[in-house]
Amino acid sequence: MFGTLFCVALSAGLRSGEVRALHREQVSIPDSGLIINQAIDDQGKIGPLKKATADDTRSRAVIIPEMTLKMLGCWLDRSPETPQYPGLVFSYHGKPVANYYILDRFRVGLDRLGMDHEKRRLTVHCHDRPLR
Repeated sequence: MFGTLFCVALSAGLRSGEVRALHREQVSIPDSGLIINQAIDDQGKIGPLKKATADDTRSRAVIIPEMTLKMLGCWLDRSPETPQYPGLVFSYHGKPVANYYILDRFRVGLDRLGMDHEKRRLTVHCHDRPLR
């Protein structure tokens, strides 16, 4: 799950709160993309995007690479349904993934790659060098 979550976040340029709030109805496999119109706030509630207003919802469409799309499609075919959060793409123990946990898993991945996350300011939302 976390491999797919991070691949989607990086490929689509999503913030942590946006990828953690991703629902199935926001995913369009035939159109190779996502509609980003919600996020999880600091209190853990799914709602509008940061700085959204009634006049400016801040929603956007994002095209994702074919490899990411395949990973996401496989995950959607296998992901467990979350009764309290129906349609949620990425859940952990029946709830949206907590921000602290996504950061912990991100650091574990960096450690496995031998990247020093103490000296470098890497986040889930950015990458250190251009993708190839």
